[in-house]
Parts: sequence; structure tokens; C-alpha cells
Amino acid sequence: MNKLTRHASRITKPMTIPLKEICTLVSLTLGIKNVQGGDKLIEELGTQSLDLVRIATAVERKYDVFLDETDLAEIVTVNDLAQKVEERMDNE
Repeated sequence: MNKLTRHASRITKPMTIPLKEICTLVSLTLGIKNVQGGDKLIEELGTQSLDLVRIATAVERKYDVFLDETDLAEIVTVNDLAQKVEERMDNE
């Protein structure tokens, strides 16, 4: 049985996608070293809208999921991106 972890005010399952993989994918896409889970994509990493589309496309290909515009609008940090991918994998 999976243990549940508390994140902010919601309860979520432990992630099965290694956060390091998502960080590496973002790092390679943006050409930035040392991307961390808590990094804010726009404010801290300087992600532009085209960059976000490129990141989403890379994630979709790697994990065989679909992220729509609403999903992208909800993503603030790299952790958020990883969590969204996890949600989409659970739903597909």
C-alpha cells in the first residue's frame, strides 16, 4: 500500500516519475544548468511561452501524455510540471 504525503493543503500519492528526470529535461530544453524542483519556470528560469511549449512537447513525447493550455497555465514550478505529468499518466 502506498504511503500518502502531504503537499501544501492537499494529499497526494508519492511521485513515480523521478523529479530529476523532469529537471534534466527542463535543463536541456532551456540550456540552463542545475535546474531544481522548486525553480519557478518563468520568474527564476526566464522561460518564455515558446520555451514552455518546447518543454511541454518534450514531456509529452517522453511520458506519452498530453498537456493542454489549461495545464500549462497551472504550472509555476518544475515540481508543478512533474506533478501534472504524474496526474496525466494516472488519467490516461
